Amino acid sequence: MIIFCLEFIFVGLTIYYLFSIFRFGFALRILSKQPKISQIPSISIIVSARNEELTIADCLESLLGQDYPSDQYEIIVVNDQSTDQTRIIVEQYQHQDSRIQLLNVPSEIRSSKKHALEQGVQKSKHEIIFITDADCRVGPAWLRKMSPYFKEDIGLVSGLTILDHCSAPNLFTGLQVLDFIGLAGIGAALIGRGTPLFCNASNLAYRKKIFYEVHGFEGINDIKTGDDDLFLQKVVAQTKWKIAFSTDTDTIIHSKPALSIKHFFSQRSRWASKSTRFGYKKHAFFLVSFYVYFLLLTLIPFLGWSNPFLMIVWAGSFFLKIVADWIFIKKFINIFRLQHWLKYFIPTDFFQIIYTLITAFSGFFFDVRWKERRIKS
Repeated sequence: MIIFCLEFIFVGLTIYYLFSIFRFGFALRILSKQPKISQIPSISIIVSARNEELTIADCLESLLGQDYPSDQYEIIVVNDQSTDQTRIIVEQYQHQDSRIQLLNVPSEIRSSKKHALEQGVQKSKHEIIFITDADCRVGPAWLRKMSPYFKEDIGLVSGLTILDHCSAPNLFTGLQVLDFIGLAGIGAALIGRGTPLFCNASNLAYRKKIFYEVHGFEGINDIKTGDDDLFLQKVVAQTKWKIAFSTDTDTIIHSKPALSIKHFFSQRSRWASKSTRFGYKKHAFFLVSFYVYFLLLTLIPFLGWSNPFLMIVWAGSFFLKIVADWIFIKKFINIFRLQHWLKYFIPTDFFQIIYTLITAFSGFFFDVRWKERRIKS
């Protein structure tokens, strides 16, 4: 009886997973048909930086190198209580270019990235806010190619961030790159379906009026993460603005991969910790179903090895998952012409199951540390 129930649940979760992945693939078609308008709005770029002395200069160089009218955008760097040379580096750039403004969060304030971003928005002069991270590099056409997505009914635009391959390519960084692209693909597909769930704060833009319309990060300030996903969900829940995802290759932003397994799991646990605050029941069902499916994929070979039928069902499910994942990721990657990362697909598909089980559990039940700060789950 127990084995029968296990088979029934597993088959049901398999069907749900495959159905979801194929729906995501179909939703990607909608993204390619998004209308755009010709405009040159004034833009405020906000960069929150904490202990980014090794990357902030490259970030600023890329922002200053935009092929966008120089009098139409400003760069606001919010130094979030850095203890390294970040502030000094930004000050040097500020003296060289008037487009750069530096805000320092006082040390006596209990700060977070959300607080830093709020300070930046309040200081900003323009209606369109662009957000990126201090460890990112943007392409020269980022502003010019992203801003046309802001047609009249669009309030927030998300873009693709990919991880730079290190100078000595290895399997670990390749896994991170393709997995990161896959997560972005699911987020893009959900936006295409009209049910946005998550986005990435390293490549994000929205109207300033929206920030004040939803009262900024009010209601989610007690958790240090979620300045992207939870803010996006506030916009969806509290306004009638629509969400767009940029499929233009010139809007891709490059970030850095984790340098160690420990760093990687800490990062992913931090991301998973905010999922406890996702508001919609359908999103919770989607996330829990995927988690339980991954859990059963891992446990069944140990629990049902003596049951030939269950093992056949397990093998069939695993095979169909790999096929569905391949079709989806290939479709998303083709949009951005990143096919060379597909060589890491098989190990990434296996690795994703293991790290998802570990980081979702740790992010849900344990506190996570990030940049010398403790993040409560």
